[in-house]
Amino acid sequence: MAFMKLSDLKKLVPVAEESEKVPTIFSLVESDASVVARDLISADTDVTVYSNGYVLYRAGDHATVFRLHECGDYRYEYEDQAPVIVPEEVFDSYNWSVRLVAEGEDRLEYNQRQKWKRTTFSYSGAAEDWAILADVSQDAETMLIEREYQEERKALAQALLRKLTEHQRFVVIECVVRGRQHKDVAKQLGTSRQAVTDALKKAMNRMKKEYGKM
Repeated sequence: MAFMKLSDLKKLVPVAEESEKVPTIFSLVESDASVVARDLISADTDVTVYSNGYVLYRAGDHATVFRLHECGDYRYEYEDQAPVIVPEEVFDSYNWSVRLVAEGEDRLEYNQRQKWKRTTFSYSGAAEDWAILADVSQDAETMLIEREYQEERKALAQALLRKLTEHQRFVVIECVVRGRQHKDVAKQLGTSRQAVTDALKKAMNRMKKEYGKM
């Protein structure tokens, strides 16, 4: 599929009702909903958007389902640092799948943490053990498709930033990651606001081209 912005994709797909329970992977794939968009990220990773407003993200034996329209601003977590909010509009410089891959990876990480919490066995009594085993059996499908979380998203971001010049990298980090205004960054660099905007645009275009090669 040709390049399409996430905002344009959202216009093509109806909003999934928040009151509805998110479908299981099996029920979504077997439903009457048609595929609106699909992107093959790698040999074993893909993201698919369905006409009922749900997204299926699969990475190896991992998989998760979530609502398309819930993917707005992105909260990027750093170790030992305050989280950074990346505005939804920033992702319109990239293909629609970039934001959904980030969402999918975060949800897989969350599922993995929950899995380990559920399977912390206690041998203080048979009743408790059987209760846990019953819960695990009911969630067997989810457990079969979950493996250790891979931080591919962070590695991808770092790889793309390394493709930029030092000046472009500084502008992207300050304007996109830290959310500073262009005029403030321009003042720090001793240049014009337009120069910062142009540098950011060139950097985004370069990152988009490099992403397409991966």
